[in-house]
Amino acid sequence: MIETQAVVVNLEEDFAYVETQRQSACGSCNAQEGCGTSALSTVLGGKPTRFKVLNGVGAQVGDSVVIGLEEKALLKSSLIAYLLPVLGLILGVSAALMLVPQAGDATTAAGALLGLLAGFFGLRQVNSRNGNSLEYMPVILRLSNPWKVVGFAGGPK
Repeated sequence: MIETQAVVVNLEEDFAYVETQRQSACGSCNAQEGCGTSALSTVLGGKPTRFKVLNGVGAQVGDSVVIGLEEKALLKSSLIAYLLPVLGLILGVSAALMLVPQAGDATTAAGALLGLLAGFFGLRQVNSRNGNSLEYMPVILRLSNPWKVVGFAGGPK
């Protein structure tokens, strides 16, 4: 399970919208000064990211929570996100070369572009189909507010 801290910003039935801050490992690296990744994370790092998550713990707006996502779901969606456009590009080049045997660079590039666009279109279809699937949705694992006391049934009174 991959976990991160978030803050609940909105509620909707059994779901919550949470915001997280982008993080990089650059804070613990010794090569920060000469690294392009460090510079890029400085430019892109300040914007919060908003997620729709399953709210099984009854978190309220303003609560600090720990959200989690199964590694399997992350790996599966990452694999699809990276491979589908690349596969479309390769198939587009192959199709251009098969349809036009004397294809020049412009024809091959056009086939690659059409294949890449078809791959992105396929990715959009997969995302719309899997977008609301609970398998790929992060969940609130627990509240992380140290000042919020949660009572348990049957405990001391």
